[in-house]
Amino acid sequence: MHKFIKKLLITTLFVGKCFFLHSQASIPELTAPVMDTARVLDNQTYTELNNFLLNVFNQTKNQIVVFTLPSTEGESIEEFSLRVFEKWQLGQANVDNGVLLVVATEDKKLRIEDGYGLEALLTDTKCSLIIRNFITPHFKNGDFSAGITEGTKLIAGYVTEDAEIVKKIDSSQSKNNNSMPIIPFLMIAFFIIIVVTNESGIGPFGYLYIISLLTGRPFVRKTYRRHLNSGFDSSNDSDSFGSFGGGGFSGGGGSSGGGGASGSW
Repeated sequence: MHKFIKKLLITTLFVGKCFFLHSQASIPELTAPVMDTARVLDNQTYTELNNFLLNVFNQTKNQIVVFTLPSTEGESIEEFSLRVFEKWQLGQANVDNGVLLVVATEDKKLRIEDGYGLEALLTDTKCSLIIRNFITPHFKNGDFSAGITEGTKLIAGYVTEDAEIVKKIDSSQSKNNNSMPIIPFLMIAFFIIIVVTNESGIGPFGYLYIISLLTGRPFVRKTYRRHLNSGFDSSNDSDSFGSFGGGGFSGGGGSSGGGGASGSW
């Protein structure tokens, strides 16, 4: 009886795993910078955006890809985006200068996933600002073409360090910060200083923190962040990048560590 129960349990787990793998949204082969499988872009937008991203790739070697689909089939947008990034291997190997914009139209969720090499430029905060201030307002009005186009061009401008684009995004951040009520902000800051206790040395009521301010003793807080390789290796030649031509459009061996931001509308 014991062996029978054990076999039954193993069989159940195997069937459950197979069902989960089968229920995952499929990922098509990468054939172009814009993979509009949800068919939400009009023909003109699709053509112009494809050409734009090809030009960005040819001129800067930053590989930006847009992928729309109806649904991730229950998988979180973060896990799905990372799975897509890993399959397509966006960006150059050892440089990791790829960016993926995923839009799940029926789930009403989206995510910007960037490679290790671009996380210093396209930070999580910048990704969040692009999603919240420039993409989702269009999506809420049902205009996917405008939202995806503006978001993609902002991403491209940021990774290429376009001064005008950087200023536009930073201005939106300043506008949001100025609109934040000052009283709640001060109350939150006061609460953090007074109440927070951790291994870094902030005691109850923040007395150690206050002492550090008065004595000049350095105050150190531990942070848990993955190591980011944001440098670009100029010694790599263009042959290791993806291509668009007789062999189609493909990734160049890049990877992502989960950097970026998600949103919904």
